Amino acid sequence: MESSSKTNLKAQQIISSADRTMYTLTREQLIQFITTFCNITLSEITNTNKKVSELLSELVGETFSRIENNNGLIFHDDHEALKYIYNETHCFIWYIAIKEEANYIIQRLTSNDIIFAKHFFYDDNPKGCNISRLRSKILSQIWLIYHIKLSKQEFNTVIYTLIWADGTWSALKSYRYESSIFAWMLNVAKNGIILYLKQMGMIKEAPKRTIANTRTKLLSKNALTCEFVIEMVVQNADMRKILIDIYVKRIDDSTIMSRLGMNEEQYNKIKDKAIAILKSGIIRSPYNFEDMLGDKEHKVVTVTTEYATQFAEWCEYKAEENPLIDIFGTNLSDEEIAEKVDELLHSMYEKMDWNESERYLWRKRYFEDASPNDLAEELGIRRSNVDVRYSRLKAKFYSALREWWKENSK
Repeated sequence: MESSSKTNLKAQQIISSADRTMYTLTREQLIQFITTFCNITLSEITNTNKKVSELLSELVGETFSRIENNNGLIFHDDHEALKYIYNETHCFIWYIAIKEEANYIIQRLTSNDIIFAKHFFYDDNPKGCNISRLRSKILSQIWLIYHIKLSKQEFNTVIYTLIWADGTWSALKSYRYESSIFAWMLNVAKNGIILYLKQMGMIKEAPKRTIANTRTKLLSKNALTCEFVIEMVVQNADMRKILIDIYVKRIDDSTIMSRLGMNEEQYNKIKDKAIAILKSGIIRSPYNFEDMLGDKEHKVVTVTTEYATQFAEWCEYKAEENPLIDIFGTNLSDEEIAEKVDELLHSMYEKMDWNESERYLWRKRYFEDASPNDLAEELGIRRSNVDVRYSRLKAKFYSALREWWKENSK
């Protein structure tokens, strides 16, 4: 669903102030809280240009009945009760909003409303009822992965033809209301565009590979590219979440291990399983994701005995050196070099073309090692947004650092 996983700040304040020692809420009080949470959620929905046509009283009654039937109104304390009620209310009303939106779009399309269909498939207004947002995302991903420049007009025509299906709109029959219609259409469009490019001969067949003879190369790829590939080839939600953490959010293993409540052995086992599923999905995919995998085989290079001896002696000599000596000077101690590196990182940070919000996030995460959860709460955004923003800043910073290195290590 498109609803936010982050608890609304107002709702969070209400839940946080609830009694954690006992359950004291009456039936009337529960209904009052459900009404409040309904209003909060309806406000969120309105802000996304969606709507719910049911009356507030009807929504409150339906939500209360669902909670009573599912839970029996049995709670350990008020805090647990309000947290459960908010989640149920939030998800239920968002589901209604998304269902209404989907029904409206399907009804307008299948009634062969030509003007609506034209606006839906061809308009560029990102705030309108159209596919412009998913179009931009897919075109960007196609360029990043395949370096194929597809025009908006060509994209629109391919997707329209796919959904229209010679006037039958049969593709819409596979929509099951398990997500928003736009999330469903995003996947349909991805598959449709890649199939079209493949049929046009613009995407080649991927070479045959196995899990055993390949390695993943996603960490060397753009985070958006990694997300696209993982979403396309990994169906298991739990495995997909671990892979997103590793390759998109670039979270370190110890943090993921802690979140999953696993020891190192357990984590390595499930991580290996997730990577195996990823590689298998890439290998079996009908699309050319070959750049996401590398071959494990080592290339054999023949050199002279004299070269091998000289190279071994050089390696032995360089192993004793700090690798930064060539950059910062041979007369500096390791401590002095570390200070130089710290000065360099701070000076580069000051020169980055970032806004104040980005600078603050980078400084807190990179230099002060602030908790992403604390930062998310402080900035009023989701934890995942902190991770994604930091990952993007890191990519820009390291790119600038690599350029500096090229210039100064010559």
